[in-house]
Amino acid sequence: MPRIIRNEQIVDDNWQVLTLAEGETPASVALPAEAVLLPLSVWLARRDEVVAAHRQLGVWLDSDQGPEELADDIDRLAVIGVNFPKFTDGRSYSSARLLRERYGYGG
Repeated sequence: MPRIIRNEQIVDDNWQVLTLAEGETPASVALPAEAVLLPLSVWLARRDEVVAAHRQLGVWLDSDQGPEELADDIDRLAVIGVNFPKFTDGRSYSSARLLRERYGYGG
């Protein structure tokens, strides 16, 4: 299991990143029970369902997706992941900055 630094402690990272397999749709993919980072498409399609069923929620933004679609939901999310496909691709840095400065995300 990967380990991360949280609150100045090294701890296990229990978060799973949900990916859609070929042929799966946001509406049909099976959702893990806890600590899951959902693709934005799954979050948008099944927001009410996952909020009712999960305690630890996160959303994964790809580099071509902006954080504005999460503006009304930021307080519901324990984690917002931002994909950095290439070190030199600045779009994810821009998304991270917007999350913090415009939307007040502190995670």
